[in-house]
Amino acid sequence: MRKTGSAVKNIPIAEKEAYTNSGADWFKKYSTSTSKKPTFINCLTADEIYKQLEKNEDVTIQLTGKEYKINKPFVISKTVQFKSDKKNLIIFETENLLSVFILSGKGNLTLNNINIDGKNIRTTHFISSDSNGYSDHYNLTINNCTLQNFSNKNGCQNIFYAFKYMIADSITINNNLFSNNSCNFFFMNDEKENKGYYNAETISIRHNNFNSQNGTLLNVYRGGSDESTLGPNLTFSHNKLSNCNAADPLITLTGVQVSNIFSNSFSNCNPSSTLIFYKDIVRAKHNFESNTLTNSGKIAENVFVTERGNTIR
Repeated sequence: MRKTGSAVKNIPIAEKEAYTNSGADWFKKYSTSTSKKPTFINCLTADEIYKQLEKNEDVTIQLTGKEYKINKPFVISKTVQFKSDKKNLIIFETENLLSVFILSGKGNLTLNNINIDGKNIRTTHFISSDSNGYSDHYNLTINNCTLQNFSNKNGCQNIFYAFKYMIADSITINNNLFSNNSCNFFFMNDEKENKGYYNAETISIRHNNFNSQNGTLLNVYRGGSDESTLGPNLTFSHNKLSNCNAADPLITLTGVQVSNIFSNSFSNCNPSSTLIFYKDIVRAKHNFESNTLTNSGKIAENVFVTERGNTIR
């Protein structure tokens, strides 16, 4: 009997291919290829970025320029990380497009350590999922960035918008500063057919500062009465929000199955209106704990919301 493990290395190539392609789908197979690290590339212009996105290889793009003139979206259909020196202010100058970044099927986008001024962004959304509704999932991470001066007066309606029929495995927003933005932050409410669909399995928004946010901060929608799915699952914790206002509730959670909103500070946020609105058709589990609300709006809760240890001033 031929031994497995290290002995596989000594099997002739043809026989090795047969070996790796045999057995049940769930059985661990030995790969004959080695994973490659993402290519690291400095990009001074938008044209250089487009060239990297057209290649098949995953890539880490270091933004070495200051202004990037964008005439078509950056379509993300692989693992792409954008990085920068946070001391340098990055300006994206756009035409009237759908989005600066479009997350397509199998796209994994990370923005890391970038200081972005959105004053010249005229796209409808800064980041969006693909409107074609691919079945392949995507992921989005924004980490240690500054996003400021985005305005719906210039046409930018949302920092992030999720189109229906496409779902993210994870959306992770950590350690960022969002300042002086007059547009919606995260809008994920396009699944209005009430069939139990939603736009993200896991949403984590932690350790961020939101200053002078004018527009809805978060709107997540999951309609229908189907209880067979497990998401969305939201964590919103350790965030500081000051002078954030919206015509509607600042945060609206419709049909979100699990939410944990804890250890946040709300100051002068929607003071004469609703701060957080919960709406559930099927059973859910919502935890609202150890938050501080100073001159901020009310919590429109339901029987699925558990409140404990909050401070209202």
